[in-house]
Amino acid sequence: MRDMLGINVEQQTYLSRYFLSEHLVPAERGRLCIVSSIVAYSLGSANSLYFSAKSYLSQFGRSLAHECRTLGCGVLTIQPGAMADTNFSSAGDCENSAIFKLPGAQMSSADVAEELVRRLQADDASEATGCHTVGILNKILVAGGPYLSDNLAGFVARFVLLGPDTKFVRSFTARESKLVDRCR
Repeated sequence: MRDMLGINVEQQTYLSRYFLSEHLVPAERGRLCIVSSIVAYSLGSANSLYFSAKSYLSQFGRSLAHECRTLGCGVLTIQPGAMADTNFSSAGDCENSAIFKLPGAQMSSADVAEELVRRLQADDASEATGCHTVGILNKILVAGGPYLSDNLAGFVARFVLLGPDTKFVRSFTARESKLVDRCR
């Protein structure tokens, strides 16, 4: 838990503050990049800490972008989805989830990097700053989220992220939460 919050919340906040206050704002130029995830908009049932940390990053990035809009520098937050060429699925024990099995549902790190560089070099502030979801399928998933009930959104998030063969999908109880399991 401490590692998750340290990497996704604490370190991102300190690094952002440092680079903005020491470099970007005094120079009145440059851009800060924050990497969040599309899960920032999902109901994080069974993995609430990770989903909430990404939600923090997205909101933090949006807020910083708004604060910096008149200071000459910018903040760009990108939200990729499932990555095909990283160890995320094995580290997160979700190799069998739908998002990692569905052809075309994953993105390569090169695709995300290309999108990031394109946005960072853009002259249009609406392209180069703010919070942006990367990938067509990811944009559809994020756009559909608000129309789902909490129970359905939680089930979809568990099914897509964790896979149908995990105990987290078979139950809707908090007793089977990853956070609760680690606290026992």
